[in-house]
Amino acid sequence: MKSRLLTLAAFLVLAATGAHGQIQKGDHCVSLSVLLASKGQDVFVDGKPVSTPPSSVNAGFSAGISYFLTDNIAIGCGVVMPYNSTPVGQRVNGDYCYSKSYGIGIYPELRDYLHLTDRLYWMVSLGAGLGMGRYSEDLVGGGQVNTDYTNWEVTVSPIGLEYRVTEKLSLSLAVGYFGYTSMKFTDSGVTYKTNTTLWQLNSSTLSVSFKL
Repeated sequence: MKSRLLTLAAFLVLAATGAHGQIQKGDHCVSLSVLLASKGQDVFVDGKPVSTPPSSVNAGFSAGISYFLTDNIAIGCGVVMPYNSTPVGQRVNGDYCYSKSYGIGIYPELRDYLHLTDRLYWMVSLGAGLGMGRYSEDLVGGGQVNTDYTNWEVTVSPIGLEYRVTEKLSLSLAVGYFGYTSMKFTDSGVTYKTNTTLWQLNSSTLSVSFKL
């Protein structure tokens, strides 16, 4: 959390330089983004923590294009390549079992920008995606499930800043998101479906955008 506050402070310091980097209706931008999130959770028995499993990891890379409908509202679409690793249990020998997934998806997004200073904007984004990929899960008793998956998700990111470095180049940082994800996969002829609602604070998405 401290590192994120320092990053946000750096954006504010840069914004005081007084140069011009305005968003305008009709602007086209291409962007590259990197997502990294982690979450840890203790295991409790009778109200007392008995173990601390490794943190789950959610990472990803995306490339996309966006268009400004107005001076503060943009629509876009990106190709996303996500990766997830989550501890799901512990074997007798103490080794942890994991569920892991990786794949590719299409992610449309709507962003609203609030002009804070000459170069700095507050961002709120709403996105939805469809994806497919490979899912694996270690079994506590031994062995592993390996199968293909399909999924869809909806996310809201209310905390973000974008700094217009020049008229052509901008950097943005989004911290935390609220999401709903549905995944479906088949194992041994049986189809499983998981639905997850998550308010993830410990996540960061860093993006670099270029105006065309």
